[in-house]
Amino acid sequence: MKLPALLPRFSPAAVLTAARTIALFGIVFSAKLIYIGIGGSDLPNWDQWDAEARNLLQPWFEGRFHWIDLFQSHNEHRVALTKLLCLFQVSLNGQWDARFQCVCNAAMHAGLVAVSWLWLRKLLAAAWASVAFFLVLVALTATPMSFQNLLGGFHSQQVFLLGLSLAAFALVLDAPAWTRRWWGGVACAALALFSMGSGFFAAAVVFGAAAVDALRFRAWRERFPTLVATALLVVAGWFLHVNFTPHEPLKAHTAHDFVLTFWRACQWPTRDIALFAVVAWVPWSWLLIRVWRAGRAASPQERVVAATGAWVLLQYVAAAYARGAGGEWPADRYFDTEAVGLLANAAALIIFFAAPGSRAVRVIGCVVAALWTGLLTHGLREHLPHTFSDLGVVAREMRRNEIVTRAYLASNDRALLAREPVLPYPSAAGFAERIDPPVIRALMPVSVRVPLPLAAATRGGSFLCYDFSLHPQPLLGAPKPPEVRDGLSPATPRLEYAIIWGSFGSKSGADWESEPLTPTQGGWLKFELAGDTDVPGVSLQLLDARTRRPITDIRPTKAPHDTWRAAYVPTPERAYVVVAHVADPAHWLAFNQPTEMTTISHAVWEIMKNGAVILWISCGAAVVLGVASLGRFSRRGRI
Repeated sequence: MKLPALLPRFSPAAVLTAARTIALFGIVFSAKLIYIGIGGSDLPNWDQWDAEARNLLQPWFEGRFHWIDLFQSHNEHRVALTKLLCLFQVSLNGQWDARFQCVCNAAMHAGLVAVSWLWLRKLLAAAWASVAFFLVLVALTATPMSFQNLLGGFHSQQVFLLGLSLAAFALVLDAPAWTRRWWGGVACAALALFSMGSGFFAAAVVFGAAAVDALRFRAWRERFPTLVATALLVVAGWFLHVNFTPHEPLKAHTAHDFVLTFWRACQWPTRDIALFAVVAWVPWSWLLIRVWRAGRAASPQERVVAATGAWVLLQYVAAAYARGAGGEWPADRYFDTEAVGLLANAAALIIFFAAPGSRAVRVIGCVVAALWTGLLTHGLREHLPHTFSDLGVVAREMRRNEIVTRAYLASNDRALLAREPVLPYPSAAGFAERIDPPVIRALMPVSVRVPLPLAAATRGGSFLCYDFSLHPQPLLGAPKPPEVRDGLSPATPRLEYAIIWGSFGSKSGADWESEPLTPTQGGWLKFELAGDTDVPGVSLQLLDARTRRPITDIRPTKAPHDTWRAAYVPTPERAYVVVAHVADPAHWLAFNQPTEMTTISHAVWEIMKNGAVILWISCGAAVVLGVASLGRFSRRGRI
């Protein structure tokens, strides 16, 4: 008797497509993890202290939050979706961890790239088209083009804007009215209003496409529901817009500034070849004409690509008006939208070569494609080195912000903030007001969080206690005065604004034990260690406070010696003590007070650390799958 299949059967083509989509997601996501690891931080930055700390998290945890607060304006925008996501993340995690937010944003953006690839697969029937578009996707989304969006936990708004707008085009443009697909598209267009101020452009583009269909094909009855729904959304978006007076100087006040800013957006990423503003958009212009001529015979993918290009140009217009003072280049946070514009043109090129045409038209197309590819490659080669350089600058600023914030939380010295040229908020007084509420301090991430009150059980002993929080100015890696006795080797740098115990200089073996600590938040404990942790007889342990049984060893993955390295251990479920032991005075050990880290924050940290491994695996899988795909298409005669 034949048994029924327990699992559905998938064709080889479906399996290959799914595997390539997963590999693409892995490449884009892991690359972003690497960039977040280089320049990111778990400390929230700039806009987050207003939109999230002051206007969302503080009211929520103080019990005075109203759901209407989600829709309050932030500058010119109503970022309700970003606020809602933040509230969910903080409530789930228990700490306000910007790195967790950044990794979530990276996953959403990588997912959007993968879904777009999957949805456009009908345009990629030929192997060359599949490989070409895959490479263009990787070049424009797996590189740190827009590192502000990468490193800003608040910038999920950019992903919401892109994802919801593209989803609205894919669902509504060809959907019969009142169907579930149609309602889904209208819902995406409506939600886009609460991503950014320009979110209503999605509804505007759909309205324009529906109006063209109604006029050309007398399809008023068919398109009337779409026209009404999108018109209402456009009107709603217009009235939801906010004029933010402090940003008035940033607007384009002359036609010259407006046109120059718009032109520079079109020619990005080439700064020295203004002609690319025309060349870059030739493929999309051809596709627009093709869709117009084809009318209802145009494929859904072609119509969506054409709508996407129009939407990107509208975004350029909005940015040129709102941020066009002086005719500046587009800001880094707009580069994800720029990438979508280039991808729309790349898709249009693929459609061109897949469509039938005369020899002369083919030759012209090859010339345009070669020019388009060459100028884009030149622009990327010009842009990326500056991007990686800026990423290093941001990384140093992030580290400095962590030190200053940790110093302020340890000392409550506002004069310290006033002395600092680099802060995670525009003003020292404003930053202090936003971080001082107890509910906000209780949410601080591990990099700046006030450590647990670790204290010695007995006075005396061979471990010296030194309080670096007594230093008036945080100086990253600053040398210690030679007369300081802090239990550290002379070559070991200070650990800014921390209380440490060290055994360096002890004449005999050293032992130390803490007062019992009771778990509060759970999750993990982070210790900073220095010394010879790789030597037998040098140990730092957690013991059960009641039974004295060992719970876990505290040891970094590599011996720190004259540096500091972090070690993470699970928080015990019961009261515990910290015990240090150095058997041989020729070796030494130093450690600080532990800091609590939630389980989710620790998992995010582990995922981020393994970004390079995920990238290599994903790239290897993509190469293997690409070869398999070429072989399959070659056997079918479709290359």
